[in-house]
Amino acid sequence: MATDPMIPEAAPIALMHNWNHCIASRPAVVVRAMSAEDVCAAVRDAARFPSPVLAVGSAHSVTGVLRNDGGTVVDMSALDSILGMGTVGGKEVVRVQGGVKLAAIHKWLDARVSRFWFLMLFVSLCFLLRRRSPLTK
Repeated sequence: MATDPMIPEAAPIALMHNWNHCIASRPAVVVRAMSAEDVCAAVRDAARFPSPVLAVGSAHSVTGVLRNDGGTVVDMSALDSILGMGTVGGKEVVRVQGGVKLAAIHKWLDARVSRFWFLMLFVSLCFLLRRRSPLTK
């Protein structure tokens, strides 16, 4: 569990938690990626960064996806830029880096897309109706 001088802030860590501390893990190494090149370096060098290598965005999941005991965690929380909006396969998409939080995407879209508030309302209503529907029980 040695610090890697080639990647900023690569260091061993005793225990890693998600945002609300309901999930914990003991990776051998945590790489605090500052660029896409840092992520690639961690994936390519199995001698310094033990497998499995797990990329973690903002650590806001309440599922077990953060668990990577003994492996390498690539913390991408510093990679939190929204790169822009475009079209892929005829559908509008937003390009983001791996550490962007959903709230930042919502705020960004709200400032740029006039129909965004309606889409969020529609998604919220569908979720509520699905939860209360006797067909989903």
